[in-house]
Amino acid sequence: MCIRDSVYGAALPVAFGERIAIAEDLFSAALPALGLSTSFYAAYFTGLEALFLVASLLVGMFVFATRSDDWVALAYSLMLICFSATFALSTELLAAVSPLWRWPVFIVDMTGKLLIALVLLIFPDGRFVPRWSSWLMIPYTLVSLMLAWSEPLEGFLPRSAEGIGSLLLLSVVASQVYRYQKVSSPEQRQQTKWIVYGVGVVGISLSLFVLIDIFATPFIVDRPTVRLIYRFVMNAAFVFGPVLAIPLSVGLAVTRSRLWEVDYVINRSLAYALVSVSLLLVFVATLFGVQALLRQVLSGEAVVVAVAIAAGICGALFGPIRQTAQQVIDRRLYGIDIDYKEAARQEAASALRREQADEVVQPVSGLDSYGDLRLLDHGGMSEVFLGNHPELRQPVAIKMLPSKLASKSEDYLKRLSREAQAIARLDHRNVIRVHDYQEATDGTAWMVTEYLGGGTLSGQLKEFGRLPLSDVQGYIEQVSEALDYIHQQGLVHRDVKPSNIMLDPITSVTGEVSYRVVLMDFGVAKVLDSAMEMTQTGVIGTLAYIAPEQIQDSAKVDGRADVYALGVTTYELLTGHRPFAARNPAALLISHLNQPAPDVRKDSPDLPPHVALAIQRAMAKTPDQRYDHASDFAAALRGPTPPASLPLAG
Repeated sequence: MCIRDSVYGAALPVAFGERIAIAEDLFSAALPALGLSTSFYAAYFTGLEALFLVASLLVGMFVFATRSDDWVALAYSLMLICFSATFALSTELLAAVSPLWRWPVFIVDMTGKLLIALVLLIFPDGRFVPRWSSWLMIPYTLVSLMLAWSEPLEGFLPRSAEGIGSLLLLSVVASQVYRYQKVSSPEQRQQTKWIVYGVGVVGISLSLFVLIDIFATPFIVDRPTVRLIYRFVMNAAFVFGPVLAIPLSVGLAVTRSRLWEVDYVINRSLAYALVSVSLLLVFVATLFGVQALLRQVLSGEAVVVAVAIAAGICGALFGPIRQTAQQVIDRRLYGIDIDYKEAARQEAASALRREQADEVVQPVSGLDSYGDLRLLDHGGMSEVFLGNHPELRQPVAIKMLPSKLASKSEDYLKRLSREAQAIARLDHRNVIRVHDYQEATDGTAWMVTEYLGGGTLSGQLKEFGRLPLSDVQGYIEQVSEALDYIHQQGLVHRDVKPSNIMLDPITSVTGEVSYRVVLMDFGVAKVLDSAMEMTQTGVIGTLAYIAPEQIQDSAKVDGRADVYALGVTTYELLTGHRPFAARNPAALLISHLNQPAPDVRKDSPDLPPHVALAIQRAMAKTPDQRYDHASDFAAALRGPTPPASLPLAG
């Protein structure tokens, strides 16, 4: 580390002087025109390089400080500290102009290259995988030495050395690919993704830099001022800025920080890379087209006008291209086939309407026979009132869709109608009972169901934070009976969550209170082997509880999607929070698709192991890995049944 710091300390002044010479040679007129000096030019680029050096040093020191007891982490930190020297222009200049520094530069450069190869071979767990890959270090070291000291060995250096070095490096990368596919755990794969992300950012940025430079050079070569501004912006945006992603991504991977956010970061980065390439092509095509047209009309060059028109068109197309690119990445690479932005808007609207009681729509005349109605709840698509059934002489809940909502979209009315049809065919003590359904001529519709006075499980969570295991086991057992029943009837609920599970208090003759647990809200239920579906604009389920296969194709799910949602619900009941938390809906869906279910004991360490295992199996990413029936999950949540005692022999 002392050698590295000494090399950098000597290299930066040399690089500064070299850049002053470049500025005097190329931009002696352009710099004063912008009010800048040659010293500013040299300081700007030397500062960008120093920023990269400092970032690598700080991340390396942080890794060492946080994991100083791990020799593998020590190798990572040394690699980061020496990494910048391997690719720094300043050290190359120092070795070229000062023979005294050639050996120190050689030592730092070789250390960095060898550590990069070593880290690639042992990352992330410190083992060589496959085991024979450790032998790659010997030829890699020899070839690196030959290439690094090529001048003294001139005449003896094989011409194929560079090709051999490239093949060896590819072999090192291949070992990582093998490890990722065959050996790595889910967490280790996320660590690898961070590394790939950092390298990918640099690769894509440099590729864009080259492409832009090819098209831009003819227009700026005779315009020194424009070329100077171009160099300032392009080097910062496409070279020195993106290269910071490598030490940062390595630091995140080694310290195992934000492992499960990398998929969302990659998702968004790919989308913006696709946007950048698309806009670049549009800009170039427009620029050449407009310039050719203006050349015919004006009989002269009109570069500034052409650039302005091309930039304006790109600005107008940015929004549509970004949306299209995001949809392509979501669907083609991640399999996301739902409009999660619309889902987030609907969930936000539902929460807002619950807070704005003064905006409740008053009941229509068709409900007069139910007496004086009292508001119970209201959400994004309906209001729920308490009334008295004129014939049954008992309290009922009236779920009403206001006409103004029905007029906005047929989906609202279709959903309420589907819910009534779905419940009407069911008869189970743990499924909400429907008494009536009506649609008025003005678009208002309502469904009359039994009234349950115990509130929902989401209300229990708000009141108590988390629920005791014994209570949760009892609740889930009854919900599982309801789910198994509706699955047998050819239905999939697709929206199991605490707010759709109600409690009906039952008081015994001794005064003891128990609860009948009731599953409700069948508005997005799927009828198996039926073509009847919601329209494409409809949102199937709630994002926080949605199963992976429901994200990718909600029309082809079966009852195991409800088992997944029941697992999420159980986790929330036991901990007071959901297993996956993300502010962005896309990040939440990616968590459902990729992130393993967390261990519930991290938040509730007093829970027995079988509970954690049951939840993790219920929340498995593929349906085949889950329980076939909800009741199987409920039984696993209870724990293994003690073996029956055997009669004594004799």
